Amino acid sequence: MDCDALLRLSLWQLDPIRTVLNQLAAAHGGSLGPEAQAALARALRSTPLLRALPPAPRYLAQLLKGLVDQPGSGAGGGASGGVSDELAELCTEVLLRPPAPSSGAVWPHKTWYYSSAPSSEQLTVLEAAHASRVTAFLAAEGGAAPNGDNHHHHKHHEQQQQSQQHEEQQQQKHQHHNQQQQQEEEQEWTQEGEAPSASAGLVTLRLSQNMLDGNTGKRCLDVGCGSGLVGLALFRAGAASATLADGDAGALMNCIRNLGLNGVGRSAVLAGGLQEAVACGARVAVCPMVWEEVAAEEEDEEEQRRAIARLPWFELLVASDVLYDPNIVAPFVRVLARLLRRAPPRLLDADEARGAPSGYGTSSACCAYVATTFRQPATFALFERRAAEAGLRLERLATEGLGQRGAVAFQGARALQDRGGIILHRVTALAGALHHV
Repeated sequence: MDCDALLRLSLWQLDPIRTVLNQLAAAHGGSLGPEAQAALARALRSTPLLRALPPAPRYLAQLLKGLVDQPGSGAGGGASGGVSDELAELCTEVLLRPPAPSSGAVWPHKTWYYSSAPSSEQLTVLEAAHASRVTAFLAAEGGAAPNGDNHHHHKHHEQQQQSQQHEEQQQQKHQHHNQQQQQEEEQEWTQEGEAPSASAGLVTLRLSQNMLDGNTGKRCLDVGCGSGLVGLALFRAGAASATLADGDAGALMNCIRNLGLNGVGRSAVLAGGLQEAVACGARVAVCPMVWEEVAAEEEDEEEQRRAIARLPWFELLVASDVLYDPNIVAPFVRVLARLLRRAPPRLLDADEARGAPSGYGTSSACCAYVATTFRQPATFALFERRAAEAGLRLERLATEGLGQRGAVAFQGARALQDRGGIILHRVTALAGALHHV
């Protein structure tokens, strides 16, 4: 992939400022002078997707500050003191806009490509088509506007400002990543929201593709779905059904918009809970699931059995980057334990299974895959201890091979380069008496 394409990918992904500047310097002989800054301005000005959905003002401000602080950028001259006039002028309009009043939680845009590496010509065609598609979707969502470009530009700016305010309120609790593209080799995936770390989601996504390859037809649940990235991967990998559940209303609305951006919105169902999501028979269903309500602490074993029997049965559970707060570890483990102990309605032999309706299976083995960004050792140790107390078996899986081979190659995905910081577990329920969960 050429240097200009790699730079555009880094900007779309909102890669760390140091990563962007290091790439820029490496492509220009170690200098961040006029040539490097001209390349950066060219990427921001000439790329359709970056024009339609520019990086957030905070990100651009950090990028300019990083340029000023670099010793190799002084040759840029100009009034900005290290940043060229062309680049400063290009960013000024975004940086000086007044904040818009907040009207609720909305999510910014960010992009990931994953596919076989496109050529520069293919990349130009892809980004132009994608920018047009995203712009049209957002314009339709906000109502027709006489000037679509201006309407979209203003709408996107409001989303950025509102999202920044929401991020401060939520302390990054429900920020999730955004946009993926894959179609056989280059199939479009668009997702909104911004994550402090998207690594766990991408590792789980890659795992789900490997796991369902040649083993389709499973009923799957994404526990704490966030943006819906992993649930969408399960659906496209051939799951019989994918239920995307989250306890946050803002995350669910973001997930629903992502389904629409990915062409799944019309076939997806917004359900009132897990039972309704399964009973509706949809291939993709989105529903609220508050862990403390689904897995309240019952007094005795019989009440636990009744609570488990009320839950629908899933063959496969996935959860990515949900262990960010020690306060949610206990309810999360209780949810896993009860869902894993839920027996299928009844087992079918191979002949019966061919004509079986959704909800019946040929195996009672239910398992969960939990991908965790390793942040606080104490929180992770708490998860392992609670899981053992709940009668769960944790099997740590290797992540080194994920994303390196197969039909889908992640291009420029920093998250997968950093997958050494991701801990991936296969979780199953131990046989025997119910533990207090």
